[in-house]
Amino acid sequence: MRRGRTIFLAIAAVMAPAAALAQPKPNGGEIACVFEHVDPADVEAAWDANGAPNGAQSAAAARVRQAAEACQMGFRWSHQRTEVALVYALARVRFDGAIRDLSAWGITAEVVDQVAADLGERGRAALTHGDESPDNVEFVGATVARSLANAHISIPRGSPQWGQVGRGLGRALLAMRLRDHALDQFTAP
Repeated sequence: MRRGRTIFLAIAAVMAPAAALAQPKPNGGEIACVFEHVDPADVEAAWDANGAPNGAQSAAAARVRQAAEACQMGFRWSHQRTEVALVYALARVRFDGAIRDLSAWGITAEVVDQVAADLGERGRAALTHGDESPDNVEFVGATVARSLANAHISIPRGSPQWGQVGRGLGRALLAMRLRDHALDQFTAP
């Protein structure tokens, strides 16, 4: 189903009439062009269209399409680069949403970066894929608890808040993985 959503956004990006040429903000870099010119709610609505989109989702997709097309024209991107920029935009929207949710506990993007580094590949994979094997649960739990304690954030393990933070970290780390993959694809020859 996710592939279908990517295709929906990618097709929407190249099928619309030309939009006004958008210029990226100075600190975002070329790949961030689409992300910087769309409303995050539009990206979410267009992405979450399962099957035939409703009117609001179609309108959101049209706005995303216009931004993507403007970036494609302005930077002379191929269809593939435009698709990657759309995936990057989604990843950034999802990451920002996870950080917004995690901020209720004082968890910032910098803390998430440190948690990701401390978890390593094994822990990140376990958290993002919901691997609840006893060894991984203990490893991830201990590592996250230590990382949060180092950031002076206290959340009791096993509490409802701990579960909410775990889910939020999982969403943030999955978005980071998607973002980083898009960056790798975008810069590949």
